[in-house]
Amino acid sequence: MKKFNSEKDTKIMKTPNLDKVQEVSDQSHQIGEFLEWLENNDIVLAQFHRPTQLPADCLMPLNKKIEEILADYFEIDLVQMEKEKCMLLEKLRDVAK
Repeated sequence: MKKFNSEKDTKIMKTPNLDKVQEVSDQSHQIGEFLEWLENNDIVLAQFHRPTQLPADCLMPLNKKIEEILADYFEIDLVQMEKEKCMLLEKLRDVAK
């Protein structure tokens, strides 16, 4: 069985989104807690939309999960991040064989 060196073996792989998640972890956690607090206190985030039938913009609730809001804010691609996770898991499985 080949020994797995996590730093050496994973640094070869490019994981910019997972790296970014790790970099912003503390800040993301604090913002996430605040967003949860807003939800728990029935405070809704909203954004302006201009419906085709109405002459003026109207404020509509933002229908995004906290994870999506944080990903947008920190410029993290969630789809790409999931691919990076799968790639790392595959590498771990290969090394464990």
